[in-house]
Amino acid sequence: MSLLVVDALTGYVTYAIVPDNASTHLTLIALEGIFLARGYPLGLLSDSDARFTSTAAVAWSKALGI
Repeated sequence: MSLLVVDALTGYVTYAIVPDNASTHLTLIALEGIFLARGYPLGLLSDSDARFTSTAAVAWSKALGI
């Protein structure tokens, strides 16, 4: 699966490759790597996949102020 991240302000596009069956934890690790390189966003817009709407993902984003 390609995890595509687009900065809405600048249009900068980056991505990470994760397995199709990647867990929420692995998906969040991939996002963390992108955010550490580019900075943390003010918000996230996703396709509502369970990896982004899980309790762990919501807690992670709240802890980061996203």
